[in-house]
Amino acid sequence: MSIRDIYETHRRLKGVLDRINLRHPPFPIRLVLRDPSAHGVELAIICTVRDRDTGQPRDVAEVAMMSPHAVLDFDDDTLIERLMDRLTEIGVHEMREMFHVDGVRRFDPHAGER
Repeated sequence: MSIRDIYETHRRLKGVLDRINLRHPPFPIRLVLRDPSAHGVELAIICTVRDRDTGQPRDVAEVAMMSPHAVLDFDDDTLIERLMDRLTEIGVHEMREMFHVDGVRRFDPHAGER
C-alpha cells in the first residue's frame, strides 16, 4: 500500500460522502472522514442517541479503517451501498435498544459495560 493509494482512498471516500444526504434520520448521524494515516483512512460514523440511564444526548461512534483495497477496487455505487448497509445496521441496533416490554429493555447488548 503506497502513500499515493492512501491519499487516493481519502479522495474517493470524500467524493462519495459529499454525495450522501441523510434526510430525517431517527437520530443525528454524522459521517466523519479523518486524515489519512500509514494504515489507511478512518471513517467514523457518529450517532447522537439518548443515554439509557440519564436520558441525556451522547455520541456513540463506530470507526472503520478503510484500506485502499476496500475502496479503490469498487465503483461509487458499490461504496454507497456498503455505507448504506452499515448505517442501516447501526440504526437498527440503536432502535432495538429503545424497545421495552413490560418496562424491561428487550435488547441490552451493553449491560455488562455498566
